[in-house]
Amino acid sequence: TVSVLYWIVAMRRTICKLASLSGNGIVGIRREDKNVFERRTPLTPDQVRDLLERREVKQVVVQPSAIRCYTDEDYREAGAVIEEDLSAAGTVCAVKEVPAQLLLPDRTYMFFSHTIKAQSYNMPLLDTIVRKNIRLIDYERILGPDGRLVKFGPHAGYAGMVDTLHGLGQALLLRGFATPLLHVSLSKEYRSLEHARRDLLQTGELIRQRGLPEAMSPLVIAITGAGSVSLAAQQMLHCLPCKYVDVEDLPRLAAKKNRDRHNIYVTVVRARDMVRRVDEPSSGFDTKHYYAHPECYEGVFHERVAPYANVLVTGHYWEPRFPRLLTTAQAQALSRSGRFPLMCLGDITCDIGGSIEFFVKSTTIQNPFYAYDVVKEKVRELHEYDGSGVLILGVDHLPAEFPREASTDFGAGLAPLMKTVAHAANGSLDEMQSSLGDTLFNATITANKQLTPKYEYIADLRKKNEAATDKKKRILVIGGGMVAGPCIEQLLNKQNTLTLVDASARALETLKRNYASQSSTPGLGAEENYDVRTSVANAAVVDEYMDTEISRSDLVVSLLPATMHPTIAECAIKHKVPMVTASYISPGMEALRAKAEEAGTYVVNELGLDPGIDIMTSAEMIERIRSEGGVVKKYVSLCGALPAPENSNCPLGYKFSWFPRGVLTAAKRPARFMVDGAWHDIDDSQLFNHALPVTAFRGLDLYWVPNGNAEKYKGVYGLEEADTVIRGTLRYSSYAPAIRVFLSLGLLDEETVVPELKPDGNAVISWRSLTARLLGVAPSDDVEAALINRISKIVAENRAKQAAASFTSLREGDVTGNNMPSEPESIEAEVSGVLASMKSLDLLDESTIVPRTPSGLVIDSLCQTMMGHMGIAAHERDFTIMMHRITAFFPETGKTKVYTATLTRRGESDIRSATAVTVGAPVGFAAQLALSGKLAGKKGLVIPTDPDIYKPVLAKLADLGIKMHETVTEL
Repeated sequence: TVSVLYWIVAMRRTICKLASLSGNGIVGIRREDKNVFERRTPLTPDQVRDLLERREVKQVVVQPSAIRCYTDEDYREAGAVIEEDLSAAGTVCAVKEVPAQLLLPDRTYMFFSHTIKAQSYNMPLLDTIVRKNIRLIDYERILGPDGRLVKFGPHAGYAGMVDTLHGLGQALLLRGFATPLLHVSLSKEYRSLEHARRDLLQTGELIRQRGLPEAMSPLVIAITGAGSVSLAAQQMLHCLPCKYVDVEDLPRLAAKKNRDRHNIYVTVVRARDMVRRVDEPSSGFDTKHYYAHPECYEGVFHERVAPYANVLVTGHYWEPRFPRLLTTAQAQALSRSGRFPLMCLGDITCDIGGSIEFFVKSTTIQNPFYAYDVVKEKVRELHEYDGSGVLILGVDHLPAEFPREASTDFGAGLAPLMKTVAHAANGSLDEMQSSLGDTLFNATITANKQLTPKYEYIADLRKKNEAATDKKKRILVIGGGMVAGPCIEQLLNKQNTLTLVDASARALETLKRNYASQSSTPGLGAEENYDVRTSVANAAVVDEYMDTEISRSDLVVSLLPATMHPTIAECAIKHKVPMVTASYISPGMEALRAKAEEAGTYVVNELGLDPGIDIMTSAEMIERIRSEGGVVKKYVSLCGALPAPENSNCPLGYKFSWFPRGVLTAAKRPARFMVDGAWHDIDDSQLFNHALPVTAFRGLDLYWVPNGNAEKYKGVYGLEEADTVIRGTLRYSSYAPAIRVFLSLGLLDEETVVPELKPDGNAVISWRSLTARLLGVAPSDDVEAALINRISKIVAENRAKQAAASFTSLREGDVTGNNMPSEPESIEAEVSGVLASMKSLDLLDESTIVPRTPSGLVIDSLCQTMMGHMGIAAHERDFTIMMHRITAFFPETGKTKVYTATLTRRGESDIRSATAVTVGAPVGFAAQLALSGKLAGKKGLVIPTDPDIYKPVLAKLADLGIKMHETVTEL
């Protein structure tokens, strides 16, 4: 019996070893992709060459990378195999976390996992690691007698100090002082660490010769900590003329009358300078007692250091159990008393909401700084910084700024361990401990589909974290498109748990990457502070997963296309969960009104730009006019999301920042409006036959067309006495003529399937041939001449239709202002413009193949083509513009006044476009209201004409600089 048991145990061990590739002697080096500046590598080519020449590993397989700090050829010359597929490797090394879906099962992985504190944002990754039977060795836990053996820490200190000095130079300039520090570059802009040192030495020589401004002397830099980060930061500072001063001598230094302008004063702040015992304030500092009982201590940095430090660089370790170095309240008190000289904070440790409470978000290498007003507790982005407040550096991967040096030092610690790791097969824990040795085994987080004994605490800590999460508000944000970022920015606080869902993993990754510097969210790339999770799922289908997610949420925010809202809303209503969305109330949503009322819950709709901001600002203006005794007689509201004027020289004068289909199908939407007491209807094929010039903006070549059913808003706003009610969409002048032709040709057809455009078709078709088919001519004919004839006919027909009553009423109704409209361009010029737009889209090109789409519809192929030619580029900006023109009669005075209000917004960057912010931010603000209970008691379908919604949302938007500017004239 005993021998049988031994046999069973031995077989299990053999099966375990066979099932795993760990220990096969082949090492893989993964391509880093967490962010664009992550150019580091765990092993350099020289270190790879040494491993292979000494036969410590059998083979090294390197994933190709065009951004890594060493080239593929460097590794090839070192003897490595350059291969996308790492499946041959039993051990895979990376720097940053590996996306869960890319993890190869039954391997050993080495990377910084950020799981040992049960960080909520990486628990799904840890689950996948366990499920895939991965042995995870975390660099952070590879420890020797003196601490970490494999580390990037010193390079965080090098880069962090250089970047902080760069920021200091900018801060001094904006305060009116040009200094030698102004010419210090960011670390990423130096070719190497040595080049950065040389530049700092030259800067130091200029300070010795010229000195610093009298008003800024003595310039004091406080550096916390005594570890490798702090020491490295000080090394860079030694390139400048420095004098060290003890913390207790800072008051005497500040009181000196003869100020030294030719040196920078440095004070190193250690734990004894940060705290004192609460029960025995006068007792000496006991390091062991402090680390064992931090609850017995209180912070004194705000008394001893903060009143004297112009710059603070944090390089010390901190946990929540320790007192904060500086709280927001302490900084506010110092600022109000005029004793807070801090200009620049370099938080190298990047502890969000940690030792420095007002360090509220991390930043990126691309955008390393933001400013913080400690009194108003307000963040300002760098382009808004005027020298006031604290300029903050918070990059969470600083060593990547010196990628070669960081990789060399890191690999020097890792390479000696690779022989052991590469040949250590899986087995029992005892066998692994024997083969790996204590140092590596103690860094092994998972093995054999479970947490190793040393890290079983993670499961308990995770349960505690999740229990705490249960007390938070759960928000389900569905849709990871461009408006999601500005929306979730408004929802991030410690009382909320956000789950972001999208069908595209790439969209969620883009959201993480783009908003890492905007959000201070661990799930978006920063250290742990807020609870944000991502999930890849087809949100358009409410399956068991989505039903569960909705049911356990306190609020659902849908940022999906409007056609997808009803499915989500129906599930939310079933579970009595409130919902917020930006879109119009569609017929599908309207059908759910009664259900929502019966369930006692609500769906807030129409909270974007248009609809949204236009509705709220109109409601506010109309209510104010009424409170002054006015009666609204005419109401006109126009809005458009456009490329900025300098980027409008493109087909149709339009660019897309998201998929074009919604914009194109809106061209076929019917409209209804009232002019001078008469209602007019435009069917879906005639909308753009009613395009008219906008005369209110003389510097812009704008046209407008009626938008949707304005009758609904006559009732919504209570405009019973108004005789004119119009809502319109703004476009540049070249848009409408092209759309009219597209409609006539059938390019916007949503019903007819073209066989060559189906994904399973064998044949292909060029755009020229398809255009010929739509024109009813042969591809061998003169297609361009046929197209010119068709366009000419369409233009002539449109001019004839302008005699229609609906068009005449708009043209003669003085809708947009008192300026006389310009004469319409000639037929020849209009034909030429449309032809040019179609040519620029390659619609007459025989060599351009029409892209296939799942639907096989021309409109979807056109969308694909438009995105290629009309997508907004990273360097380009968009532009939103809105105008309300309200005419009101005042019975008491007999006067008539015209209120004209305008709002314009220009995109800040490629990720913070004007459209994204003006659509996403109002949704986020309304969601805040819902979470705070301020919409309690609402039922059914709600729109933001309710003062409980529009007043606080407009106030929040004004804080972002999004507000109407109004003029009033008397007739």
